[in-house]
Amino acid sequence: MKLKFLIGPIAAATLIIAALIAFPGAEPVSTFLSLAVIWAIIETVISRQSFNSATLRIAFLASFTLLSTGIIVNVWGFTTLSGATTAMPLLENVDQHRYFHDALATLGLEGGIPSSGHHRGYGLIIAALWSMTGVTIVSPLVLNLAFTMLTLLCVATLTARIYPHDNRHIPALAVISLAAVCYFMCESTLLLKEAPTAAAVSLFALSFTSVNTGKWIPFAAATLLLSLVRCQWLVMAVAGVLITIPDLNKKTLLNRAAMIAILCVALAVANISFQSVSPLTVGADSTSYTSGTGAREALWAALGDYFSFPIWKKLLFLPLAAAIQFLTPFPWNFSRDMVYGLTQFYAHISYPSYMFGSTVIFWLLTYARRSPAMLSRITLWGVAMWLVPCYLFAGTVSRYALPMLPMLAPAVACTLSTSITKRSFMVWSLTFLALIAAALLFINHYIS
Repeated sequence: MKLKFLIGPIAAATLIIAALIAFPGAEPVSTFLSLAVIWAIIETVISRQSFNSATLRIAFLASFTLLSTGIIVNVWGFTTLSGATTAMPLLENVDQHRYFHDALATLGLEGGIPSSGHHRGYGLIIAALWSMTGVTIVSPLVLNLAFTMLTLLCVATLTARIYPHDNRHIPALAVISLAAVCYFMCESTLLLKEAPTAAAVSLFALSFTSVNTGKWIPFAAATLLLSLVRCQWLVMAVAGVLITIPDLNKKTLLNRAAMIAILCVALAVANISFQSVSPLTVGADSTSYTSGTGAREALWAALGDYFSFPIWKKLLFLPLAAAIQFLTPFPWNFSRDMVYGLTQFYAHISYPSYMFGSTVIFWLLTYARRSPAMLSRITLWGVAMWLVPCYLFAGTVSRYALPMLPMLAPAVACTLSTSITKRSFMVWSLTFLALIAAALLFINHYIS
């Protein structure tokens, strides 16, 4: 390997070591070695791809370094800063606490609190990991990092399939655009389901766009993973099978029929095993979604009992719910969500998310009909999936929509590669940002 290719990894390793020293909590040697192994795998896989480029490698390395340091900082907050240990960290967020202690219960260890329903699957993954690494908050967070890097790799591969004649420039743009969404990257440093869910959705996209038998490997992996972490979303995977059908020949239809059958069986087994809930209902604990402060509390007060609304009323409310989901988390009060982890301040750097969304809308308005059919189908599926949490939760749980963003990244890359210097795109972007800024000023002044 040439010396110039070593500069980046050496700089990244230096930053990670410095973070381990500055924020003690994670066991330094084992943490560094596990991260080094993951990067070695990533480097090996990227180097063998036809879309490999210097820009892509830099994007992956920067993303890897960002996530690694974020995990180290969060572990420090969960352990040393809180007077706790990696084997029993202080997890104040209810979801992270549930997953950690459910995994303990699965292994029959002290402090375990078994979960009920669809929460149990993620605990099984963590328990399986702990059977190899021992009980520590570090290993599942590192696994989430691996899931996110897999998602970025799937995005690059998917984009290269869509644009086979320009398979270096546009895939790198897709990875950069997704990695620039601070909220998406931040959630990967926490003990939450968003990272494995995004990986599963990305693997589904690869399987839906493959033209050979190799599609069954990512399809099987995605089905298993999604069955464990968010089994209700298998319904949306069925929708993806239908939306992304490339043609109506007999072979294709038989393939898609087999996929739907497998997904239905997986959904049935997961629902029976985990006693899950319908994907179109919230369940008995829906009151937990209505708590909050500031703008969120004001919204629920204005809405009333949203979860008892009839379907037509929820659909009528959908545009406003989409606006709420798009705008949150708001770009202020950076310490508000740090109960999740110290890196949550990063999630409130929202303007990259707004630019990502505005670029998707621009693509829908200008390029949807002229783009490759595969890109249109994948983007349509991503937009449809993104709207589902809007319908279910009135747009107030925006992190549930993050796993859909990888499906939109190729459209963003397509738009940036062709329009970033065009006046129409610049006018659109500036106008959109001005409207967003005005809306945020109104929310901050009159509601929050």
